[in-house]
Amino acid sequence: MDNSKSIKIQIIRGLAIMAVVGIHSHISYYGGIWIRPFLNFAVGTFLFLSGYLTSKDITSPFDFCKKRILRVLIPYTFWSVIYTMIYNSWGSFWKNYLIGNACDIYYYIIVYIQIVLITPILIRLINSRFWALGFAPNVIYLIVKYVIAMRGADIPGIFNINFFYSWTAFYYLGLCHARRRIDIRKIPLAIYIFAWIILSGIQVLEGHLWLGDFGILPLNYSLAVSQQKISAVLTTLIFDCMIVYFIECKKSIPFMGGLKHIAGDIFAKIGDASFGIYLIHVMLLMVLNSYLYNRVLNVFPINMFITTLLCSVLVLGIGRILKAVLGDIVGIRIIRWLGF
Repeated sequence: MDNSKSIKIQIIRGLAIMAVVGIHSHISYYGGIWIRPFLNFAVGTFLFLSGYLTSKDITSPFDFCKKRILRVLIPYTFWSVIYTMIYNSWGSFWKNYLIGNACDIYYYIIVYIQIVLITPILIRLINSRFWALGFAPNVIYLIVKYVIAMRGADIPGIFNINFFYSWTAFYYLGLCHARRRIDIRKIPLAIYIFAWIILSGIQVLEGHLWLGDFGILPLNYSLAVSQQKISAVLTTLIFDCMIVYFIECKKSIPFMGGLKHIAGDIFAKIGDASFGIYLIHVMLLMVLNSYLYNRVLNVFPINMFITTLLCSVLVLGIGRILKAVLGDIVGIRIIRWLGF
C-alpha cells in the first residue's frame, strides 16, 4: 500500500475515534437523537477498515490469527487490569475479562478477536457462489433484535453487542471489496452521498419512533440512539462505501481546499493514536468529568474535541518518552504492549 493510502486510512481512523469519544461524551437526552446518527459510523468503520486491509491471501490461518490477536490481546489485558483496579471489581475480573466488560467499551476487542478467528472461513465463503451468506448473521441478528424490541424487551446485554454476528457485515464488506467480490466503486459516489443523506434522516426519524413520540413503537432510548438499529447499520455501510472513494482516489480532495494538509495532519496523528485513545479515553473522561466538565465545557462537541486531543497528546507523548528513555527496540515493544 502506498503512503498516500496509508495516510488517508489514518485520517479515517482519526475521524472514527473522535466519533467514539463523542458517543461517550455528554450529549443531552433529546440531543442524542439528532447527534448520534452522525457518530454511529465509528465501530462499523473500524471493522470495515480491518476487513479492507485484509487483502492478501492467508497462507497460514494460525499465524494470521496469532499475529492479529496478540496485537490487541496484550494491551487489552493490561488495561483490563487497570480498569479493574479503578472500579475495584476484582471479584468479577475473569468474567469481565472474558466478555470484554472490565471497561464497558472493551466488548469491541472481544468482537474483533472473534471476527479474526472466523476470517479464514469468511474468505473461503467469499470465494464460493454462496458469498452473499456472509451478511446473513447481521440480518438474522437485526430481525431477532427488532422482533424482541417491538415487544417492549431487548436482547440480554452480553448477546447484544459482544458477539461477532451483530457486527460482521462491516468487516465482511471490507473483505469483499478487497477481493473485488463486491466492487464498491462501480456505483457512482454521488449515489452513495445521496443515500447517506437520506439514511441519516431516516436514522433521526427512527430515533423519534423509538422514543415513542408517535405512539407506534415502545420506548427504547438505547435503540433510538444505537449503532445497531437498521437505519444506523445501513448508513454506516454506505459511509464505508464513500470512504473507499476517499482512500483510493488519487486526486486531491477539493472540498478541503487550503486546509487539506493541516486537517489531514491533525486527523492522521489522531488516527495514529486511535487504539490508545480507545483504550484510555474512558479513564480520562472520569477525571475530566470530575474536575473540568462538572464545572464548565461539558457541552458537545467541545467536550469531544478536548477529550480526543488530550488523549492524543497523552498517547503520542508517552510513546515519544518511552522511545527516548528506553531506546527504539525496547521502547517500541512497550508502546505496542500498551496499545500506544
